[in-house]
Amino acid sequence: RLFASLHREIHVEADETNELDKLMQVEPTGQLSNSTYVLGREERDKHEATMNKLREQRVAHATHKASLEAALDEHMARAAADRARIEKLQRDKDALERSILELPQQLIATPVDADQSTSASATVHHLHAQLGDAHDKVINAKSETRSEKAKWTAEKLLLLARIQAVEHHSQALEEELVAFKAATSSAVAAAAAADVHEDTIVRDFIHRMSTKGFRHGRRGSTHDRYLYTDSDGHWLSWTKVDAARNPEAFRHPSKKIVVDIKDLVDVLPGKQTEVFARPNSTATQASRCFSLVCAKPCRTIDVETDTPEQCQRLIQGFRLLIRRRAVQHAASRRHPVAPLH
Repeated sequence: RLFASLHREIHVEADETNELDKLMQVEPTGQLSNSTYVLGREERDKHEATMNKLREQRVAHATHKASLEAALDEHMARAAADRARIEKLQRDKDALERSILELPQQLIATPVDADQSTSASATVHHLHAQLGDAHDKVINAKSETRSEKAKWTAEKLLLLARIQAVEHHSQALEEELVAFKAATSSAVAAAAAADVHEDTIVRDFIHRMSTKGFRHGRRGSTHDRYLYTDSDGHWLSWTKVDAARNPEAFRHPSKKIVVDIKDLVDVLPGKQTEVFARPNSTATQASRCFSLVCAKPCRTIDVETDTPEQCQRLIQGFRLLIRRRAVQHAASRRHPVAPLH
């Protein structure tokens, strides 16, 4: 009964689908923004690595469980054989005892001579010897059975402990997977919300980009200029204040004064460039100055604003615009759009 109970405890049900299998079925996520796509891809790679590890561990657990079941079946077969042998020895013993009890009555009922009496005595002694041998065999068999039973009990406890450890580990893996999915979902949702917030700020910055400022030339002298970007925030240009009154000045800027946002690599607050170190710029307050570092061509665009608040707004806006443009450019290189024919 103990072995049957143990077999039921470790029996593998026909339906092997459990909560862990359901959790391992990762549904494809919708399309998000570029930065969210990058974050989601990294999270999916981590998620896939975790899934592969879980699958390998589940296969190892299933193999280990199958070996435990095979060992249990073997022990149960040996126990059944020992019980059959004990029952056979017990039947032989009972038959010998009945023969011994019936023999004196046969001797009394049947008159015999001396030779027959001697033969009967020898038969009785022989039967007693056989009975003793059978009794010894039964005792030895019972002793072996008790020893095997103790051994099987210890193995049963060990098997139960291993099964509990496997189940506990599987449960821990399920909990870890649930927590990992929750953390991944939270991270993706937070990244999506951050992208939406950043896009709102960038759109507002582009909409308000027509800003009057003073652009410093290479010799340090200042020139009144309007800074502006296109409606998509792909390029930056500037024009004279007087020319800014004409709407056409913003539509067709000269290529010499157009800088692609993707070529901007940094925004330096204050007076950190050589242009601001010129004698013509020493009187300018650092809180109203910043520089855009351009990689192609290698140059800086040095700007002086009217107020420190305006300077901070431009610095933050340009940093967000540069980061978003870099993400868009990287995404377009990974997934180029096919030309229309």
